[in-house]
Amino acid sequence: MSSRRAWQRLMNLNGGYLKYYGSYSNAQLQESFPLTYGSRAASLPSEIANASLYVLFGNNFSSTRPSGSGKGYQIDAAMERKRPRTIVIDPCYTDTAATHADQWIPIRPGTDAALVGALAYEFIRNGWIDQKFLDTYCVGFDAKTLPASAPKGSDYRSYILGEGPDRTPKTPEWASRITGIPVDTIKALAKELGTTKPVFVSQGWGPQRQANGEETARAIAMVPILLGQVGLPGTNSGEHEGNTPFPAVYLPVFKNPVKASIPVFMWTDAILRGTEMSRTTDGVKGVEKLSTNIKMIVNSGGNTLINQHGDSNWTHKILQDESKVEFIIVCDNMMTPSCRYADVLLPDTLGPVFPPYDAASNRGCRAVRIENAENGFDVYFNGGSPFVPRREGKDFTVMAAYGGAERAPAVISVACGAGRVVLSGVHFEYAPERMNADDVWQAPLRSVLQKSEAARVAFINDVAEELRLERNFK
Repeated sequence: MSSRRAWQRLMNLNGGYLKYYGSYSNAQLQESFPLTYGSRAASLPSEIANASLYVLFGNNFSSTRPSGSGKGYQIDAAMERKRPRTIVIDPCYTDTAATHADQWIPIRPGTDAALVGALAYEFIRNGWIDQKFLDTYCVGFDAKTLPASAPKGSDYRSYILGEGPDRTPKTPEWASRITGIPVDTIKALAKELGTTKPVFVSQGWGPQRQANGEETARAIAMVPILLGQVGLPGTNSGEHEGNTPFPAVYLPVFKNPVKASIPVFMWTDAILRGTEMSRTTDGVKGVEKLSTNIKMIVNSGGNTLINQHGDSNWTHKILQDESKVEFIIVCDNMMTPSCRYADVLLPDTLGPVFPPYDAASNRGCRAVRIENAENGFDVYFNGGSPFVPRREGKDFTVMAAYGGAERAPAVISVACGAGRVVLSGVHFEYAPERMNADDVWQAPLRSVLQKSEAARVAFINDVAEELRLERNFK
C-alpha cells in the first residue's frame, strides 16, 4: 500500500479527482520512444560489460542513481566485470564524468540533437551506417522506405545531407557553431562510434527536459539505430539504461468517475485557467475541455508544490491566493517547502521497518544495524551485494549465498531480542520466469528459485519460519 494509492482510493470513493499523465522525470521520453521503437525498450545495465564503447548523453548516474541498491550500483558492477571505453557528453563535469569517463565532451545545454545531426552526417558520408539494418527494420531513413503518404524529401537521410526542405547539410562545422564542440572532436567522436562494435548508447533525463525535448530524445536514439547497434549483446536503444520490471499487488483504488486528465506539469495552469484548457490547446485527455479550475490539491509524499515545479516565484503567488486554491492537504514525513502551503498538514512514515533495527548510512549505501541482537554485532549490507558482519556472532545463519569461492551471504537470519530478523540483499519473492539470467541482483537465488515452483515456495516458507510466521505461502 502506498500513500498515493490510499489517497486515490479515498477520492474515488468520494466522487473522483482530476488525473494527470506524464511525469516530472521523463515525460518526453515517455511519449517519444514508443513513437520510435513502439515501446520504451532499453538494455539492462549488465549489457555494458559486453560493450567496447559506452557513450552517455547527459547521463550522470553517479549522482542520479547513487543508492547502494540502485542502477548506479548495477552499472558499476557491470564495469567491474569489463570496463568499456566511456565517453560522457554533458554540459557539466559531473561525478560520472570525473569517476568513470575516459573522455568528457562538454556541450551547450539543449543542443544534443544538433550534435547527433553531425554524427549522422559523418556516418552516412563515410559509409558507417548499417544499411541492411535500416532497410530491414526501419521506416523513413531514405526515400525507398519513406511511406507513400509522406512528403517527398522528408526522409531522415535527406534531412541530414541538406537535400530536404531546409536545404541545410548537418555538417560538423554547422553543429560546432550550435553546440560549442570543436569540429575535430565531433569528427573523432563520429569515427569512434562508427568503427567500434559493440556500442552502448544511453541518455539521461536532462536532455529531454526542455521545449521540444521529445525530438532531442528521438535524435539520440538515432545513433544506435543508424549503426545497427540495437538488440545485440553490448548495445542499447539510446534510452536510459533499463530496469527489470516485476508485477506488484497494490491497494485497490476502485474506479475514478472523472474522465479528464491533464499533463502533469500543467496543474498551475489548471488553477488559473482550467475552464479554458482543452484537448487541442493543452493536451487534455478523456474530455474535450475541463469543466472547472482546480480548487483543491492533495500533495502526498512529494515536494511538488514548490520545489519540483517550474518558476517557483510565479507558483508561490498562485498558491498564496486562497481565492484560487481554496484547500491544500500535504502529507509528508518531513517539513518540506511544500508543507508551508498546507491548510492541513499530515505526518507520514518513511516506510516499513523492523524494530529493533534502524536505517543508517554507510558511505552512501543502504545499511542495517542490529541494535540488540542477543550476541551483539552490527550487520551492514548494500542491496545486491553481500552482507558483511562487522563482528562474528554465534547465531548468524546464512540462508542463501552468492556463487563463487567466497560464498558471500545474500540472505541471512539473525537473532534479535526475543525473535529473529531475516535480511535479504535480493528479492526472493521474484517469480522464476521473471528472473533475468544476466541480472547480478538475482544471481544468488537463481539456483534455488529456478529449480521449481515447489523449491521457491519451500524457500520462502523457510524464511517465514525464521520470522516465526505461519508457513502458508503459496
